[in-house]
Amino acid sequence: MEKYLEENGPIKISIECYEKSDVILSIFFAFIDLVSILFFVLKIISENEKVMKLKAKLFKLFVIDFILRLLYTRKYTSWTLTKEIFMTFMNTVQFYLVLSFILIAMNSEEESNLIKNCPIFFLITFSYEYIFDLSSKNNLTILLNKIILLLQSIFTLYCIYEISETLKDKVVNIVNILKDKDDKLDKLNLFILGSPQSCYFLFYFYYILKMIFIFIKNPIFVIYANILLNIVKEASKLFSFFICIAILYQLNKMKIKIEEEQKKPNSDENIKLNKS
Repeated sequence: MEKYLEENGPIKISIECYEKSDVILSIFFAFIDLVSILFFVLKIISENEKVMKLKAKLFKLFVIDFILRLLYTRKYTSWTLTKEIFMTFMNTVQFYLVLSFILIAMNSEEESNLIKNCPIFFLITFSYEYIFDLSSKNNLTILLNKIILLLQSIFTLYCIYEISETLKDKVVNIVNILKDKDDKLDKLNLFILGSPQSCYFLFYFYYILKMIFIFIKNPIFVIYANILLNIVKEASKLFSFFICIAILYQLNKMKIKIEEEQKKPNSDENIKLNKS
């Protein structure tokens, strides 16, 4: 939306401040990505095949996110259609990694259905102004851009609803797997159980705000709206990542507990043999 602001006087200064804050936000989340990568390398150590598969998925997820955020810091100096296609494609890869992570965690094999959702994700998240040259300031292109953004937001809200309904059952199955082994729901399991509703609210909140802000005409308000949208978007994305971390952490903890319990009988037998 900031493309429609007149770049002069106080408005130009406000735009420059917005761009700087956007870059700072990207660097901040890139730092969180880096910390998360180190967490996986140092904290999650296991010989279990399933845990290692999930760890590999999340490791790729955060590495891609780290690279994308560094590239995003160049958005306001050199941004082209090719870069936008690349960024949207890599975001789609992240979408695939998150959903495939959940399927592996619940021992499901629905890879084909998962892949079908990826082109839809690409289409509803791509910035079409890079194709239609909607950056000009005439009324027709501004109106066309608003219509496209509105349609994108409405369709995305529908897709979020459909995905969230599916994910609710899958996350319940994951928590049941964790609960069956531990025979109780600790705080982290309860957090995982309620995570689909939280994600649903955050992403819905983002797109509803986006639809409302489409109709804002005051340039200064548009800048503040974009800052708020970026914060909500990045927080929502990171929240979904950390749900996956929580699932991996709990699953790894469960596997370690099972391995320790399996070793106990053997160690007791060894003690008896030594005594005899």
